[in-house]
Amino acid sequence: GWKAWAQTQGIPLSSAGNFLTNTGLTPFGIVRLLPPEERGTPITNAQIQAWRDLPQEAKKEAGGRIKWAQTQGIAIRSAENFLTNTGLTLFGIERLLPPEKRGTPITNAQILAWQELSQEAKNEAGGCIKWAQAQGITISSACSYLTNTGLTHHGRKRLQPPEERGSTISQAQLLEWFNMSQEERTKTGGWRRWAEARGITFRSAETFLTNSGLTLFGIERLKPPGERGAPITNAQIRTWRDMSQEAKREAGGWIKWALAQGIAIGSASGYLTNTGL
Repeated sequence: GWKAWAQTQGIPLSSAGNFLTNTGLTPFGIVRLLPPEERGTPITNAQIQAWRDLPQEAKKEAGGRIKWAQTQGIAIRSAENFLTNTGLTLFGIERLLPPEKRGTPITNAQILAWQELSQEAKNEAGGCIKWAQAQGITISSACSYLTNTGLTHHGRKRLQPPEERGSTISQAQLLEWFNMSQEERTKTGGWRRWAEARGITFRSAETFLTNSGLTLFGIERLKPPGERGAPITNAQIRTWRDMSQEAKREAGGWIKWALAQGIAIGSASGYLTNTGL
């Protein structure tokens, strides 16, 4: 399946899950492989309003939000953020409000207040979204930090003192995880729990670790500087851009192509994709 395959490629599951399924690609994966000019554009307020105002029967006849969005030339990710098959998401509803009615970003005091509410009180409040709306907090801000039972990872991290928020992973820690047996990794609860126990930031750990070892970035980081490859040049960027899609696939995608050219993965990742730049 896609999970096992992604791990063998050193791809974080959080990234692979956005694009792959066991039978092919998600809508996001399909869109990503399209040429840039065919991927669609962000949805406009007028389009959000047009979908909202369509009768339910017309929405069904249009094939639902995704098919309707595609016929309008709207990027799927943008449509998913704001539309549902019956109307609008909370983000869509909020976006159509006048700016002065959208609310304000959540404060640390409000995050703490929600965290300290009993579960019964949270339920009575109608969950985090309704509670946030009653406090005049923007929905997008609330969703970043609150859940119906407590706080998101970002919410918990935001309440920590700066000195406790974690640090970037060190070479020694990378090597420690790399040298552990698979049984030992499993016993630790996977890379996330292991990293949290060592005070490593989630973003840093996700970049370099997988539950079965290291990502390609982690592998590259452990190499001696002389073996890591060189920064990508403008000429190499143009070469990849000008290759046909068939040639890109035959090369094994941008990562394998970059490795074959002696380009550092970290450098290539900033400029190349499997379909272009």
